[in-house]
Amino acid sequence: MAVILGLMTSAAALAEMPAATYQKRSADAAAAWPAIAAQFHPETGFDPNDPKAFKGKTIHITTDNLIGYRFSPGSFPFATTLNGLPVAGTFDPPVAAAVEKIQKELGRDLGDNDDDGKWEVFAVVEGSVGELSKRDQADGNIGGIAVSAEGHHGVSAPIVRIVAAHCGPLIVGGQ
Repeated sequence: MAVILGLMTSAAALAEMPAATYQKRSADAAAAWPAIAAQFHPETGFDPNDPKAFKGKTIHITTDNLIGYRFSPGSFPFATTLNGLPVAGTFDPPVAAAVEKIQKELGRDLGDNDDDGKWEVFAVVEGSVGELSKRDQADGNIGGIAVSAEGHHGVSAPIVRIVAAHCGPLIVGGQ
C-alpha cells in the first residue's frame, strides 16, 4: 500500500494553502520521509550516458525539477540533470496523483518556492531514452538596447519512473 501524506482531506480544496498549514505539513512530511526512504535500496553509479546498464534498478536523486526552467514543459512532468546531463522523469500513478493534488492545494508547482527545498526521489531507470526540449537564453545589447532571446532544442535523456518523492509538504511512496 502506498503512503500518501500531506494531502488535505477536506472536500473543499483551498485556492492556496495557508502558511501555517504549509509549514506543519512540510514538517510532518520531513519527519515521515526517513521511514519511506528506508524501504528502498538504491543502486549507486548511475550514468545517464548508459541507461541500459541500470534498466530496472532503483536510484536515489536529490535535485530540483527543472521543467519550466532549463527544460520546456512537454512529454515529461519532471526533468533534471545528473553530472550535467539531462534526465527525464515520469511519475508512477500514485506519485502523479499526489503531485497534482498538492500543487492544486498550493496554487503553484512544487519547487516554485525556495521553501519547498529540493525534490528527493527514488526512481526506477526505464533503460530507454526520450527527448526533452532544452531552453536556451541569450542576453545581449543591440545599439544600447538590452535584448533577450529564448530558443529551444531537443536533447536526448534517459527516462526514469519516480516511485517515491518528498518535496516540501509532498510525501508519497512506499510499499
